[in-house]
Amino acid sequence: MSDKDKKTKYVNLLSNESAKAQGWKFATFIMAGMVIYVSFLLRTTLADMPVRLVPYNFDKSRGVVEVTGNGLKNQEYIQLVGRGDADLFTEFTPNDAKVRALQLSNRFTPNLHGSAKAQLMTQAEENEGNEITQSYRITRVKSRDGNEVQIFGYLKRWEGNKLVSEGDIHFAISYEYIDGIPYIYDYTPFKNEGEVVKELNKKKNEKEGF
Repeated sequence: MSDKDKKTKYVNLLSNESAKAQGWKFATFIMAGMVIYVSFLLRTTLADMPVRLVPYNFDKSRGVVEVTGNGLKNQEYIQLVGRGDADLFTEFTPNDAKVRALQLSNRFTPNLHGSAKAQLMTQAEENEGNEITQSYRITRVKSRDGNEVQIFGYLKRWEGNKLVSEGDIHFAISYEYIDGIPYIYDYTPFKNEGEVVKELNKKKNEKEGF
């Protein structure tokens, strides 16, 4: 083989190696771009993914609950949430009064959480000290506009082993949706359903706090 042929073969070899290197660089850029795109797509998808609150005692409910894309205007869903919140308000013993008060305080809107927690914990400490136990039997649940729930039921209250009061008592719970999750911004006991609807309309307009 002549020197000319050797030089040509060597040049071709270098050219091939250079082409391979350029090919790997190009493939690396393509893969890096795909990884960046997929990461961006995943992050965007997770940010847009709706979050749903699982109602307290959800496992005791019957059947499947479907929610809309944004979670609003779904009467069955908000009724289940209302049942769970009403249970936290009304069902407790001296042993779990503080725990349930803490759980309930986390259900309030962020701007009401602090004041709600302080009031609920003070009441829970009094209930614990006085050995107060409450039991609430829900008889009916109504909802309106996907963000208001009325709970109808019968409440019994004991001090130690002594039954100190019992009777019908109802509650109205108003919710504000934050990132698809309904948080409590008002909770009102009532006797007359007509009066509470009027009060709910008033508070809905004024957005009064806890």
